Amino acid sequence: MIQRHFVATLLLAIVALVTSAAPAVAVGDDSDDVLEFQLVVRVGAGHTIGEVIDALSPFMLSIEVDEDLGDNRYLVEFVYNTGSDANDLWAVVIGLWSDGVIVWGENNLEAQAPEGRTDSLWFTGLPIGQPQFDSQYAPGLIGSDLVTPMTSGAGVRIAVIDTGMDLSHPMFASGVDPGWDFLGGTLVSGDPADFFDNDGDGVTDEMAGHGTFVASLIRRVARDATIVPIRILNSDGRGHQANLAAAIDWAVADGARVINLSLGSNGSSTAVEESLANAKAAGVIVICAIGNNGDAINTQYPATDLNTFSVAATDPMDLLAPFSSFGVDVDVAAPGATMSVGDIPVVGQSIIGAIPGGGFAIWEGTSFSAALVSGMAATVLAQHPEWPGAGMPADQVADAVMAIITGTAVDIDELNPAQAGQIGAGRVDAYSAALASPIAPVATDLNQDGLVDGGDLALFLADWGNCLPGACPSDINRDGAIDGADLSILFADWG
Repeated sequence: MIQRHFVATLLLAIVALVTSAAPAVAVGDDSDDVLEFQLVVRVGAGHTIGEVIDALSPFMLSIEVDEDLGDNRYLVEFVYNTGSDANDLWAVVIGLWSDGVIVWGENNLEAQAPEGRTDSLWFTGLPIGQPQFDSQYAPGLIGSDLVTPMTSGAGVRIAVIDTGMDLSHPMFASGVDPGWDFLGGTLVSGDPADFFDNDGDGVTDEMAGHGTFVASLIRRVARDATIVPIRILNSDGRGHQANLAAAIDWAVADGARVINLSLGSNGSSTAVEESLANAKAAGVIVICAIGNNGDAINTQYPATDLNTFSVAATDPMDLLAPFSSFGVDVDVAAPGATMSVGDIPVVGQSIIGAIPGGGFAIWEGTSFSAALVSGMAATVLAQHPEWPGAGMPADQVADAVMAIITGTAVDIDELNPAQAGQIGAGRVDAYSAALASPIAPVATDLNQDGLVDGGDLALFLADWGNCLPGACPSDINRDGAIDGADLSILFADWG
């Protein structure tokens, strides 16, 4: 096994080296993020992945394409034949690169929810329900409840790339569009537990519910945004970067304006980097958790990517959470810490979110700080339905939105002298960010002319009937039907 692992790692390193892409984790690195016997490659224009497979097959016991990631990128799985000549393999790989068959190649790395990486589990040992969720400290601290009269995120699609989402939870009775399950190859149907210890850490399904929790905090800030769940993490909170790249591409193609990534790896990925660059060019804002390692060294990717915006976690007193990573890559901080007395959380100083089965729980982590900022990004975007456009190119939208969020953040460096300059612009202030932009058009102003009148009624009546939830502007309550309930809302806003 040792020899087999070494030669497999050598193959990955050779491919990455000769294609001028540094391996995501170098040979000899003891990181456990490298997924053995998996290679991600981009095939050159005019060539096929079959050429790569045919050229490498003589050196393999088996080799096959596991997944077409789109844009000429492929996830390849293989078992190296240890009886093969490594020098001959080197020559073949050099030839593939020289001939333009392979543009780049890299290790496939594990992507993981930061709470799973640091064994942070949700807590349900206290009476917690909708009232506690509604009154938790984080929304009050950032002023998000004051934002709703000005903007609620209506018309903005937010992709949550995570463990899935419990679609039956009352939190998501409306305002949810079908997403895609990259693990099952189907529409997202839930946030499932598989009752198996996939990662062998002695804890079963420790991250089941992570995506549901994240999505509920986004909904808490951006109440009328449309959430699109995309599942790439299993119930132990583990997935991989090849699927992450494909999921980002899927979200952009599906019309997401914001992507929440409460996950990461120790190493970077060329495939993910390309997908993030394409997302930003399309006007999509990608919000990432910086990680729960508690230092400035072990920050996670893609929070460190130049095309994303990274979030650290603070507590109710605006102090950096002890678990939160920090550093020069952080853009802003947001509440993410839960305070405890002994081992018992203080409900009034806790991060509370939805979990599968219709209930609520207490948790903490930078995942949830990122969720709050994703909700904020949606509320700011809703105030600018003209973007991209009106002099704002698509590739500048993400920076423009984050300039509003960072420009209105509360400077907390004095409260955190040991991390001064390493927690971004400060703790976010949703109310100040909303004040910095025009009041968003109401959902019933279908033609966005500033009035709810006969012009909107005509558009509404033309759409009368069924519609996919959230897919039609005239479905004002986003329940999948354009009917009398929506008409009542329109008349209530008339004028």
